[in-house]
Amino acid sequence: TGGSRAVHESFGIGLHLRCGLPRNDFALHDDDRPAVLIAGGIGIAPIKAMAHALKARGAATRLHYAARSRQEAAFRSELEHHFGGALRFYAAADGKRMEIDRVLAAAPADAMFYVCGPHRLVDAARRAAAALGIEADRMRIERFAASISPDAKPIEVELRRSGKTLQVAKDQTILDAVLAARVDAPYGCRAGNCRAC
Repeated sequence: TGGSRAVHESFGIGLHLRCGLPRNDFALHDDDRPAVLIAGGIGIAPIKAMAHALKARGAATRLHYAARSRQEAAFRSELEHHFGGALRFYAAADGKRMEIDRVLAAAPADAMFYVCGPHRLVDAARRAAAALGIEADRMRIERFAASISPDAKPIEVELRRSGKTLQVAKDQTILDAVLAARVDAPYGCRAGNCRAC
């Protein structure tokens, strides 16, 4: 939405900024439970960092990574080198698809799960976890954009503090409708991860 562009176009060496400390809304657990990391496409970016952190502390880890093809899989060679047998790679171009329900079912009973990738992958992981009785606090996800159901319908939302009533289109998030109405509402990620809104 312009933040990165503004940094590159307007910021220079010596510029003083006032800002808060970074916040991690996709944090790793800090105990000795095993971890199952699941990444789809560019979702490998945060998952890769998690995999290295878990390996450095000696935690039992399995890494499942799906991409369109071996050539399009970011960090594939590096991950194969560092994680060997702990990495399972799925290339759609080779007809290999991740069966998320099997991945979750094969995990240790106390495993923590971390999922990042396209909506389809994240939603499938949540459904599989629910079907398998995996507690919600053992499933941590990160999305890049807010998920809107294909079955969504327009709704009306009443904002209690301002007294405004807003119409939310079926292809719009409530936050987008609030911001379009120029209501000053707190938000962070705009993807439903940070829960600030």
